[in-house]
Amino acid sequence: MASAVAPGPTGRPARDAALRSMNVSPGHRRTGVASALIDEVIGWARRQGSVEAQVDHDVANEPAGDPYERFDLRGHSLDRVLPL
Repeated sequence: MASAVAPGPTGRPARDAALRSMNVSPGHRRTGVASALIDEVIGWARRQGSVEAQVDHDVANEPAGDPYERFDLRGHSLDRVLPL
């Protein structure tokens, strides 16, 4: 699910764009699908006037981080989770 640039109360675009969840089916992994989606989301966010793009990435899934690194998306914060 991608969410971004919904007009706020002022009618102006949101400051940041966020890619919250992405899952590429096993048969299509390592084919550039994730990179194409990330590229499209970043381009769309720029066209909408966002000044920052964010992605959520599960650090336990190391291979999934490869496309993000190619786009120079940097670690910014850390969520700590307690499974219940």
